Amino acid sequence: MEEPLNVAVLEQASTNPRPWMQRLKSRKFLMSLASALFIVLNEGLDLGIPSDVYGWIVGVVIAWILGESYIDGKAAGK
Repeated sequence: MEEPLNVAVLEQASTNPRPWMQRLKSRKFLMSLASALFIVLNEGLDLGIPSDVYGWIVGVVIAWILGESYIDGKAAGK
């Protein structure tokens, strides 16, 4: 059985957004930044990592971000 939505929590979340520094420290943001940095460094410095390998790494990171977003959405009751 699903838990009822906590309206007070939803109202507080919509009226008080998270501060920017807290958003920049989120795991999802940091993982996406690390993936982008990984690709840029590999292409710019010619590290020799094949593009299909970092394609898989980035794919796993994207899947993780989507999964975490789904979990966060369910936790917020959306």
